[in-house]
Order: sequence, then structure tokens, then C-alpha cells
Amino acid sequence: PVSLSGAQRMVFSAAEWARVEAGCRALGITSFAYSATILFLCLARHSGQQDLTIGTAFANRSWGNSHDVLGMLVNTIVLRHQLGPQATLRDTLQQLHNTVQAAHANEGYPFAKLVEQLNPERSGGNPFFNVLLGFHDTPLTAETPEGLHWSKDETVESGTSKFDLDCLVIPRKDRFNQTGEVHFLWEYRSDVFETAEIGVFLENYRNCFLTALDQLDRPLD
Repeated sequence: PVSLSGAQRMVFSAAEWARVEAGCRALGITSFAYSATILFLCLARHSGQQDLTIGTAFANRSWGNSHDVLGMLVNTIVLRHQLGPQATLRDTLQQLHNTVQAAHANEGYPFAKLVEQLNPERSGGNPFFNVLLGFHDTPLTAETPEGLHWSKDETVESGTSKFDLDCLVIPRKDRFNQTGEVHFLWEYRSDVFETAEIGVFLENYRNCFLTALDQLDRPLD
């Protein structure tokens, strides 16, 4: 099902993103795992639930000669985490990183087959998640012809939403824009959320995203 949606954009400066990336490297985790952890924390805060799932999509390019094939090859992945209120943020980040790595190792299992085998109850939407986090971070290798300048804008609002909430992150830095900003495009079902509700959620997400690395050993609650 596709529903009418609203959209809001979140922008991190090059300096803000560089600081987060440096923190992630020090912890031995990816910026995707960090972004997903903050999303889980905010979802828990706003929903009151501790056992949560989100969806994502991994590029299905692991099999031989796949890079010679034109087209969008992706696998839908479900990430599940049970937040422990007394767990530290440092431990939670590592757990989410491990979850993402395990998901990568099993990404070849067809999502449709998973749905068929588990046969979950259905209510018209996705049976496993209502929130999607996507990263468009595949390196761009196209050469720029002499005398031309170009940029690649992947955060075009679709005007529809397949999920209650989805977030698309473009961490391409200067290949996306001249200032090296990193954009998060959030789209949401306008029949589920009001604009003000999403605004509060995103404000909390941004604050947590920028301050979490200073609070690594504090319990989640």
C-alpha cells in the first residue's frame, strides 16, 4: 500500500558529520549502525516499547559479475533490537553494530521467502516493520567530463510513503553538494502522523545524534 506523505529534511554540516564519523571509528562501528541506534532510541522514547524492529535495504552485489549488471539490486533486511534500560549507550552501539554485521552475513536470504516461511499476521502493511532506514553510500566512480560540473541529488521527495516513517541518508559529502553536508530525508504517512509530531521526533533525533558520543557510559534510561 502507498499512502500520501509529508516530508522533512534534516541537515548535518560537514563538521558535525566528521565528528560523528571520527567517534564511530574510535568505537569500531559504522555510521549506519550509529544512525540506526539513535533511531531505535528515539522510537523507544516516543513509543514506550523496548522490543523494536526497523527495516533497511542492502545492495545485493556480493555475487560474481553483479557489478556488470544494470539495475537496482537490493535485499530487504529486518533489524531487531531489545533495548535494555540499564545498558550503556556504548554497549548498545556495539550490539547494534553486531546485529548489522549478522544481517549482512544473511542478506542473501530472500525476504519474500522469509515472509512465506514465517507467515505472520497481516494488517495491510509490511508484516515485520513500519519504519525504514536507508543509506545511499555506495561510492560514485563516474568521472566528471572536463568543463562540466554535476551533483547527484537523491533526496527528491516522492510524495508517497510505503511505510509509517522512512529515512534516507545521503553521506556522500562533497559528491552530493559543494559544502559537504549530509542530508537525512524523512518521509512519513500523513494519515498517521501530524507535521508537529514528526517535528518533535526529529528534534529529539538530531539532539541525540549530536550528543550521544559524549554520553557513552550513561544508561539508556
